[in-house]
Amino acid sequence: MRRIFLVGTARSGTTLLQTILHRSGYIYSPPETHFLDYSLPKAPIIRFLWIYGSKERQQIASTAQKIGLAYSTTKKPGRFAYPRWLRHLNAILDDNAKRAGYQMWLEKTPSHLLFAPDLLRYTDSQIILNYREAKNNVAALYQASKDHPAYFKQNTLDKAFKRYRRDARIMAQVADHERCFLVDYERILAQDSSLLMALFNFIGLSFKRAYLQPHRTDASLLQEEESWKANNTRPLKGAAKSYRERLSKAEIKTLDQLMRGYKNPIDGRCY
Repeated sequence: MRRIFLVGTARSGTTLLQTILHRSGYIYSPPETHFLDYSLPKAPIIRFLWIYGSKERQQIASTAQKIGLAYSTTKKPGRFAYPRWLRHLNAILDDNAKRAGYQMWLEKTPSHLLFAPDLLRYTDSQIILNYREAKNNVAALYQASKDHPAYFKQNTLDKAFKRYRRDARIMAQVADHERCFLVDYERILAQDSSLLMALFNFIGLSFKRAYLQPHRTDASLLQEEESWKANNTRPLKGAAKSYRERLSKAEIKTLDQLMRGYKNPIDGRCY
């Protein structure tokens, strides 16, 4: 079984890339599972001290049922140390992919980026890192937080920028790993064939330009509650909105001040 995680900062364009990859017909890809961030502590030291048991299995079972995945809380009883729990979560996706007749799966939850170093250390998963230019990503995340406060918590530009900086640091930490591939969202929007050919080759597939048309997301990849992705089911109208289209003049000034002197550790490192 080939296992792939697609991660990145929220509102960086991971859904578009998931759609293009899913169109190959060779990849099993459910809606966002949030298996890791729903069941794992955010603090690394606590993750390793924690013992994962019936409570965590119930959390996963509830999430799996919501997005249509099979998972039994009695099939594999017992308690798990952290590395084994990661492999157990992978096995859930293995099982569902096999049931659907696939030998490859792609799990796309942007916030699983937080766990990328541990996935590389304790599993054989590949990881696609989706990168978006800083100001555009920060502005998109900030707007999503204002429009959908129940799902996004970065309701100030400062909070959105802090989230972006944290995620960029994690990406920089793992980007050179042989099982990671760093993708530039703007080049995906531009339908850069050389990038997409290299990406498909990374996961053992061949790229076809037919996977790009039309630029819209299969509804099976979305959850009903993800209203902020409404535009994903419609054809794209060229490039995504820039930060100047999303922010007021005062907000642009604030963002410029926040980012003054910032050196993005990802710049220049994408394929």
